[in-house]
Amino acid sequence: LLGEHRWDEILKDPRDEEKERMSKAYFCLYRTQRAAQKDGWKRIHVEQEWF
Repeated sequence: LLGEHRWDEILKDPRDEEKERMSKAYFCLYRTQRAAQKDGWKRIHVEQEWF
């Protein structure tokens, strides 16, 4: 999942407002989720039905 993901290329049926969006996934070097949150990062769980 690492890298850039254009929503119109990976989602089954993207809504119009989602077609221009993209996500970027990075390998995490933080030891805890709280440490990442303190630096402004947000964790999002991937749902199988999105694909």
